[in-house]
Amino acid sequence: MDEETSSYSAGTDMAHRKSLGQFFTPEKVSDLMAEWVCREKPKRILDPAFGLGVFYTSVKKRLTEGFAFDAYEVDGHILEFVPHRVKTSINLRNKDYLQEEIRTYDGIIGNPPYLRFQQFANRHQVLPRLEESLQKKIAGHSNTSSVFLLKAIRELDDGGSMAFIMPFEFFNTGYGKIVKRDLLKDGLLKHIVIFANEKDIFPDATTTICVVLCRKDHQTSPISVSKIGSLGEIESVSSFGQTARHRLDPSDLPYDKKWSPIIDSLCGGVETPSGFRRFADYGSFIRGMATGANAFFALDKDRIDSLGLDSKHCSKCITKGSQVTGYVLSDRVFRRLSEEGRPVFCLNIPEPPGDAHARAYIRQGEAEGFHERHLTRHRSPWHRLERRTPAPILAGTFNRGRAKFVRNLTNSLHFACFHGFHPNLMGLGYVDRLFLYLVSSLGQRMAKSNKRDYGDGLEKFEPGDLNDCPAPGEDALDAIPEGEARRLVARLAAHGDRALGSVDALFSRVDV
Repeated sequence: MDEETSSYSAGTDMAHRKSLGQFFTPEKVSDLMAEWVCREKPKRILDPAFGLGVFYTSVKKRLTEGFAFDAYEVDGHILEFVPHRVKTSINLRNKDYLQEEIRTYDGIIGNPPYLRFQQFANRHQVLPRLEESLQKKIAGHSNTSSVFLLKAIRELDDGGSMAFIMPFEFFNTGYGKIVKRDLLKDGLLKHIVIFANEKDIFPDATTTICVVLCRKDHQTSPISVSKIGSLGEIESVSSFGQTARHRLDPSDLPYDKKWSPIIDSLCGGVETPSGFRRFADYGSFIRGMATGANAFFALDKDRIDSLGLDSKHCSKCITKGSQVTGYVLSDRVFRRLSEEGRPVFCLNIPEPPGDAHARAYIRQGEAEGFHERHLTRHRSPWHRLERRTPAPILAGTFNRGRAKFVRNLTNSLHFACFHGFHPNLMGLGYVDRLFLYLVSSLGQRMAKSNKRDYGDGLEKFEPGDLNDCPAPGEDALDAIPEGEARRLVARLAAHGDRALGSVDALFSRVDV
């Protein structure tokens, strides 16, 4: 870490950095990005999120003169740590890049803020202007990094080169489709560099990082793919090209499909067996209830009694992922959780409230400001939760290690710590077998091919990721007798991990 970065990190509250989506680029990564951008000796270079100026330093190593360097940085505080000699040698604007007019550059290099666009200041003013200038509809839930990239693509001149750091998850998101379409247009995307062990290289990042390398030469060619596991792997190379191990035809990366399963398969991941279909063919995973105020809605038995709440106003509910440690949630397990004083009930008061005790608790919640939270203030009435029915299979939203799947044999609801699988008519007869598939080694590999990496080993599923997960076809599932599947679920309930070998053996004999 250089002197400016160390000084800034030491003198700046982490909350400030997170609020602006700031994370720093290691010098070696910056140098390799600059090597790509500077190959064709650009005359006008852009850095849309200047930070402490690491990219300018890397560019100066390769272009000593004959170029202009434009930069934007919305954070005036971080600019106080940039040396005066740097500020005076470039065109540095303390402005929001997204609010500036479209210009053209033959070199663009950047590490844009990683931030939900909903958190972006003045987004309601910025978004319409951007959509007009780019002639594109931008999803309001886009990440700012994707919006930065969209604008940068528009500003890249013919013959120009671009290197951009991006969260790898954008390859799998709905809002990423318009970005991927632009990256594929006229052969713009040339190379994707994925940092598989990002904490070794980007210690402040909260998601898996990649670098996209583009050149606007209007020549469609195979796209190189690199997967880098540590900083040591790139210390001895002079260009990202030396790290490339795989190549993909652009037609293998449809803009409207998730790219990570394709890339993971190319880099040694899993391939979907023939005869498999989508999990969505058997039903739908749906997000759990988002309360906006768990401290108000999640209740234990003693608290329900002390408040005098009627049991009909309190539904059984798993309110934290840690409450379920095994593979099966049974009535016996739920009773134990309740007896241990766990908050495994959720408030479920109709409108109007049914009795004086319920009304009193609602007034108490309002006195504590729960009705003014982000989600609650947009509900009417604020204390009414989303309608849900118990789901027979629960999937952990966030996971480390094994993806968490639970067979729910109770009538318990669940908060957003889990997604719930609700079978359709075809899936109703296969619930136990689908659950066993998900906890098998095969199912774990298939499910994780659609996960999203959030750094430091933390992985996340969205409902759509699970619905797109490959699943065995009906013939394969029919080959497993329903009674045998039911008995194996009971073994998992009794023996936990020790029964997983039997689950794997079950699927090893099925033609998948």
